[in-house]
Amino acid sequence: MMEHLSQVIRNNQEWLQNLYSGHHEIRQIMEEFTAHLQGVHGDIASPRIVTGHQPVIYYPGLLFKDYFVGEMAQDEGGSAWNFIVDTDVADLEVPIPHYAQGKFQKSLISIPNSENLAFTSLQPSRPETDQFLQTIQQHLADLPHPQIKTAFGKFKQNLYDLQQEGHRFTDALSYLRNRKDAEMGHYITDHKISELAGSYPYVHYIWYIIKNI
Repeated sequence: MMEHLSQVIRNNQEWLQNLYSGHHEIRQIMEEFTAHLQGVHGDIASPRIVTGHQPVIYYPGLLFKDYFVGEMAQDEGGSAWNFIVDTDVADLEVPIPHYAQGKFQKSLISIPNSENLAFTSLQPSRPETDQFLQTIQQHLADLPHPQIKTAFGKFKQNLYDLQQEGHRFTDALSYLRNRKDAEMGHYITDHKISELAGSYPYVHYIWYIIKNI
C-alpha cells in the first residue's frame, strides 16, 4: 500500500510542476506560503504530507489520519502537517459509545454554541465543560471495558490541567492530540487556518482569484 501511496505523491508533484510551469504567479504564491510557514516553524522538509481537521476531541478516525501522515512523512523523508480548521463554526459533537438494552449504541455529546461561534471564539464555561465531560463519563460507565474508563479519566484530568495553566479549551484539545501523536513516534506540525488566513500569501491568493474570475 505504501508503494502505491508513494506513487500518488510522485504524481501529485508532477502535476504541480506542470501547473507551475504555465502559471508563474501561482508558483510565486506557493513560494510565499512556504516562506510564511518557514518563518513560523523553521525549515520544512519536503514532501509535505498534509491533513487537517477541526480542533475536536481525538477519536479513532483522527488517530488513523495522523498515523497515516506520520508514517508517510517518515517513509518519504518529508514532514507531516495538520492544519487546524479553527475558522469553522464550532459544531462540537463527539460520538460516544455506550451499552444499553443489551447492545452497543452510540450517542452524540455536544457543547452548546447558541451564538454559532467559530472554534477561534468558542470558550466554554467551566460548568459547560464539566457537564460535557460528565455526560461522556456517564455513557462510558456502561461499557464492560474498564481500561476505556481509566483512559478517559486521564484525558479529563489532562484537559483540566492544561486549562488551569491558561490554555483555551480547543487549544488544549489540539495539544493533547499532538502529545498522543508524539507517543506514537509521529511529530506532526500544527498550524491554524485562522493564522494562515491573515497572512500575505493568503491575501495574494484571493487577489489572484478575483483578478482571474
